[in-house]
Amino acid sequence: MYSFHHVAISVSNIELSGDFYKALGYEEALHFDAQNDSFKIKHLKLGEAFLELFWFKNSSHAPKESKELGTDLPINGVKHFALQVGKIEDAKEDLIKRKIASEIKIREGEIGVKYFFICDPDGMLVEILEDKRGL
Repeated sequence: MYSFHHVAISVSNIELSGDFYKALGYEEALHFDAQNDSFKIKHLKLGEAFLELFWFKNSSHAPKESKELGTDLPINGVKHFALQVGKIEDAKEDLIKRKIASEIKIREGEIGVKYFFICDPDGMLVEILEDKRGL
């Protein structure tokens, strides 16, 4: 009955953020620019799911605490989204080589996955994970 459709994030520069997520494999599916230039929307697609980017002319930045996993997790709300890869080491090498991220430390989580985090242009956390649990 239900299936996952999208995650929405607000960004400070929709073109820069769009390029960042395209570098992670997303393709632009739709864009909308308000006639009065007050807001813009981009739908980026990866597989069957969408990432919806919003840009508002009169926006504000997230608190500093939301840019670090350790200080963001205890605050109620959406924390991050994750992209799955086949081999975490290959993803790390690729992101460093393409200068999407510089310092990456692969971790093994309490739930049995290998992962690391990168930040998008606005500092929002994106988890890259390898999940071999077969759930």
